[in-house]
Amino acid sequence: MKCWLILLLFILLAGCASAPHDDAGKLADGRAIVPPAEANGGFAGALSVSQASAPAAPVIETPTQSSLNGRYPLLSGTGAPGATVQVMQSSQINRVVVSTVVGANGRWAARSALELAPGSFSMAGRQTLGGQTSAWGLTRVFTVVDAPVAPVIENPLQSSQSGRYPLLSGTGIPGATVQVMQSSQINKVLVSTTVDAHRQWTGRSALELAPGSFSMAGRQTLDGKTSAWGLTRVFTVVDAPTAPVIASPLQGSLNGRYPLLSGTGIPGATVQVMQSGQINNVLVSATVDAQGQWTGRSALELAPGPFSMAGRQLLDGKTSAWGLTRVFTVVAGPSVFKVVEATAGELNAETLGANATVQVSYPTLAPRDTVGVRLSGVELRDAPIQTVSTVGVLTFYLPKAWITKNLNRTVSLTYTYKVGGAGSLITSSPLAIKIVGAAAEGDGQRVANELNQQYADTRQNCGSASLPAVLCSGVILRATINGTGYRAWNPSPLSQKNGGVSFFYIRKDAAFKAFPAVYPNTSGIIFYPPQSRPQGMVDVPVLCIFPMDGGSDIRGDQGCGVSSNYPSVSRSCELQGITTAAGWLTHYNQGAGAQKYQRQCGFNVRTSQGQLAANAFYQGILAMKLLGAESFNTWNEIRLATWPQNIHTTLPIKAFFYTRNGLANARFNQQDFYKYSSKAVPVIKLTLPSTTTESARFEFIKADQVVGNWR
Repeated sequence: MKCWLILLLFILLAGCASAPHDDAGKLADGRAIVPPAEANGGFAGALSVSQASAPAAPVIETPTQSSLNGRYPLLSGTGAPGATVQVMQSSQINRVVVSTVVGANGRWAARSALELAPGSFSMAGRQTLGGQTSAWGLTRVFTVVDAPVAPVIENPLQSSQSGRYPLLSGTGIPGATVQVMQSSQINKVLVSTTVDAHRQWTGRSALELAPGSFSMAGRQTLDGKTSAWGLTRVFTVVDAPTAPVIASPLQGSLNGRYPLLSGTGIPGATVQVMQSGQINNVLVSATVDAQGQWTGRSALELAPGPFSMAGRQLLDGKTSAWGLTRVFTVVAGPSVFKVVEATAGELNAETLGANATVQVSYPTLAPRDTVGVRLSGVELRDAPIQTVSTVGVLTFYLPKAWITKNLNRTVSLTYTYKVGGAGSLITSSPLAIKIVGAAAEGDGQRVANELNQQYADTRQNCGSASLPAVLCSGVILRATINGTGYRAWNPSPLSQKNGGVSFFYIRKDAAFKAFPAVYPNTSGIIFYPPQSRPQGMVDVPVLCIFPMDGGSDIRGDQGCGVSSNYPSVSRSCELQGITTAAGWLTHYNQGAGAQKYQRQCGFNVRTSQGQLAANAFYQGILAMKLLGAESFNTWNEIRLATWPQNIHTTLPIKAFFYTRNGLANARFNQQDFYKYSSKAVPVIKLTLPSTTTESARFEFIKADQVVGNWR
C-alpha cells in the first residue's frame, strides 16, 4: 500500500507544472489530474482528467489551422450529442473562449466570448458528458487579425421558410466581398457578392439546399482582411411549399367588385388566388416580398353576391396545396376612395391649397352610417366624423398643415364606418399617398416645431410589430467634439472600424437631464427619423438600444454585442432570453457600480428581427422608466450603422444642436457643412429637462444662424 501511495504522489507531482490549472495537482474545479498515456497533440504538455469511460475529445473544425480570423471568431466542430464543449486558450484554463452544448446531430458552434488580441493564437477543447470530462483535443493554431466587422444577414428571416434556392440579402461594408456559407461547412458557399455603396448586398443561393432545417453564417473581406463569422441564421428549407395565408378580405366581410387582397407566404414564391372551383379565374398573381408579405387588387370584376376563393403558391417549380377558403360578399354600388389633388399617388404640398380633398364611398353606404377618415404619418390625424344623410360620395378635408408635416414621406389614409352608426367599426384598405414638394427654404421654426412634436410622440411602434418607434418618433442625436481630426457629420475612425456609430435618443418617456461630462460645450447633429427622411437621403439603419450608456466602444457586433470586460453576460438581450424591461432590469442589477453599464445587454432592433423589432425597442424605453432617477440622471445609447465618409449631400441631417455653451461649435458645424454640401441646415437650441416633470425644448433662434436665408 505504501508503494502505491508513493507512486501516486510521484505521478501527481510530475504533472503539476504542465497542465492549465489553478492549484498544484488540481484543475480549477478541484478534480485530480494524471498524465496522459501519450502525447495527444493538445495543450503543450496537456493532462487528461482521471475518469472512467470519459468521452473522446471534441473536434474543432473552425477556425481552420493557420487561418486568418477576426477578434471574435466563430468556432465550430463535432462532439458527443448533449455534451458541454469548452474551448480554452492554450495553457490558460481561465480563458474560456467558448462554452456550448453539442446538438443532437453531433455538431456545435459558438462565437468567441473573448476579444482576442491580434497575433498568433492557440486553443484546445474538451467536453463533459454525464459528469465525465474528456482529455484535451488537438491544439488549433490560427492568426487573429484586426479585421472588419462581420456582415449582417437580413433575409431569409430567422426561423422563416424558404425554397431550395433562397434569395439572401443584408448589409456590410461598401466594397467588401461577402461570403455566406453553410454553418460548419466552409466549402459550401451559397453566395459570394460585393456590398454596394449603400451598404446593401444580395444574391441567390448558388447551391440547391436540401429540405429541412438549415443554418448559415457570413463573413466579409475588405483590403485583404477577412471578418469573423457573423451571427448564424437558421431557417427551414421546404420542398413542396405550404399554402399561403389570405389575410384580407376578412371572412364574412362586405367588399366592392375589385377587392384588395393581401396575406403572407414564403419569400420569393408566387401566390395565386383563384375563385373556388374555377381554376381559370385568377384574381391575383403576386410575388411574396422579403418580409413574407404579398398584396394585389383583383384583376377580375366580381359579380354581386357571395364569393369564395382560395390561394396556392409556387416556389422553385413546386406548387403548394390550396389554402383555406375565404368567403365574403361582393356588393354593388360605387367604391370611391381618393385624394382629389393627388396624381399617380403623389400629393404636391407646394401647390396644394388650404386643404386636401378626400372622397369616400363604398358599396353598402346608407343613411345613418357614420364615416371617418384617418391620416397616419408623423402623427395620427382624424377628420371629423360624418353621418350619411344621402347616398353618394362623401367629401372630407385635411388641412394643409397635416400634409406639410409629412413632406417627402408616404402617408397612409384609411376610412372607417359603422353601419347605422352602431356595431363594429369597419376599416378600409389603406390608400398610400406620397407627399412631395420641397420644404419652404429657411423655415427653421418648422424644424423646431417638428422636433418638439417628435419628442412628445410616445407611440410604441411605427405601424407594425416590425417597425420600431425610433423610425418615426423621438429625436436621434449625436454629440460631437470639434477638432478631433474628422468632421462632425462623419463617423469616427473607431466607428469606421467597428461598423457602428453611437447616438442618444430622447423623447418624453426616454428623457435625461444632461450629456456626459466629456462634452462640456455640447453640440452635435440631429438625424431625421428614418421614415421621414427627405427623398434622396441615405437610410442609416438603427441597430440596437441600451437603456443606459452601453460602453459600445469595447463591444463587438457593431457595438451592440459582447463587452470584452464581461463576455459571458453582455451578449445581445435576445441571445440571453431577455425580452422584457423587467428581465433587463433584473440582469442589469446583478452588476455592481460601474460594472452595470458594461454588463448590460442591448435590445436588438435590426430589420432581421422581423416582428420582434418594435417590441424590443419599446422594452428599452420601458426599462428606462423602471430605472427612474438612475436613468434620468445619466443617459442612454442607441447604435446606428456606420455610413460612408463625406456623403455631405445625402446624409439625413435635420439640424445642428447645441446646449448652454455649445453655440460656437454648432455655428462652426453649420458653416462647415454648408461649405461642403451647399445646404443650410438650421442651428437649434436644445434645453434638456431639469426635473422628470419637465420636457426637453427645441428652439430656433434666427440670431444663432451664420449661413442661410432664414425667416
